[in-house]
Amino acid sequence: MFCLSALCTFYINVGADCNPPFYIQLQIPFNKQKNKITKKQKHNKMRVSFDFDGTLTENIVQGYAKELVTKGIDVFIVTGRYNELLRVMNGSKTNEDLFALADEIGIEHKHIVFTNRADKSYTIGGSGLIWHLDDDLNALNDINRYSDVKGVWIGDSDWKERCNELLTEVGL
Repeated sequence: MFCLSALCTFYINVGADCNPPFYIQLQIPFNKQKNKITKKQKHNKMRVSFDFDGTLTENIVQGYAKELVTKGIDVFIVTGRYNELLRVMNGSKTNEDLFALADEIGIEHKHIVFTNRADKSYTIGGSGLIWHLDDDLNALNDINRYSDVKGVWIGDSDWKERCNELLTEVGL
């Protein structure tokens, strides 16, 4: 890997059995904030986030996310999945299902955050999110303990009411 300022160049050996070896060159913008929701994205609009696998994949949650998008709330997906580069390097499944569902709901692709298995509390802390809905109690414990975002568990029967209550508290 070779990085200069805001651009990283990766050389990937895809033809180790070839003589001479075959490399591909991949250039990717480098963001020092990594996968954090950056200050540039902050504004006065209300913002909420959903985990993807096990949360936004549920029909009732998809309907709720669509309602929020219709109301003009910025909806984010914050997932522990690998981003496109690391997905390929780690042999993980494709993210096509995630992007297709985001399009169906009306979530902008710039509002999809891959944590690459890092703690979500680090990624969303200080981001201006009101709440994050998730099915992982460990992730929610970290979010509630180490960030300023309210973590809401989809396993609670009143999760939707809790989310609406938090939105009401900030003025929706």
